Amino acid sequence: MKSFLKSNYNLYIKEKHKKTKKIDDIYLSIIIVSYNTNMDLLLCIKSITEQLIPKAEIIVIDNGYNDLVYNRLLEYPINYIKLKNNMGVCFGRNVGITESKGEILAFLDDDCLVDNNFINNALSIFKNRSIYGLRGKIKFKTKTIYNLLQNHYDLGNSIFPYFINVEGVCIVRKQALIEVGGWNENIWGHEGAELSYRLVNKFGRDGLIYHPDIIIYHDFANSLRKLIKKDIRHQKVYQLLKKDHNYIFNFTNSYKLESKVSKVSTEYKLSFIDRFKIYCIEKIRYLVLTKPKLQKFLELYL
Repeated sequence: MKSFLKSNYNLYIKEKHKKTKKIDDIYLSIIIVSYNTNMDLLLCIKSITEQLIPKAEIIVIDNGYNDLVYNRLLEYPINYIKLKNNMGVCFGRNVGITESKGEILAFLDDDCLVDNNFINNALSIFKNRSIYGLRGKIKFKTKTIYNLLQNHYDLGNSIFPYFINVEGVCIVRKQALIEVGGWNENIWGHEGAELSYRLVNKFGRDGLIYHPDIIIYHDFANSLRKLIKKDIRHQKVYQLLKKDHNYIFNFTNSYKLESKVSKVSTEYKLSFIDRFKIYCIEKIRYLVLTKPKLQKFLELYL
């Protein structure tokens, strides 16, 4: 099994500011890789520190452009690590693994907010030794209509075996991550599915689950511009992975959700105008994704 964990991460680190606890006191390490999120990053950290759980630590890997809040970041009880350059999210996560003290590692998006019971629930769930990893549930930070254009954030209220298809709210045992070699630093996009493939091959299918009690708040998109940029980026990644890593999609296609998925739209009262907006947005998305020349044009101006 190829390892993506390096022994020389210190070569890539510009600075460290550690506010560590005793190793024996830490069970959960929360790892956040950040790039240019500034105030959203501060709010994310604030939502975690408000829980005041002594057995958890927060590790922030700064990939760059958070200078506006640099001094305020250092006021929080976090282990702050700034990299010399933006090395990518998987590289940053692997730095977090090597710097962590916890037995359980949680990976969060840098612009999310965590549920009030996030840490307590994580500590409780992983008392079950048969569970080696999970992905959680995502609820929306705002009620923008663009959030309704996805179907993978909230998979319902049942617990069942599933792969990591939202990297921004996943938790894995540190030893399991080390044994499979950490996050794949050579890909960007579907990296959770690729990691899941290695985990399941090593430890079995039943111990990697979807758990509805691990909740974060995050927006899928808050504007048409961001939605289209995300669509174009995801399509490029998909095409590259299809060519070189097709096994990932064979693996993910082996999971069937059946009736477990809740329909997110039922949480909202959609007017006729809202439904018409969704229809128009979907038509625009389809047009962009089927017209390569239009994609290239939009990439220059979005």
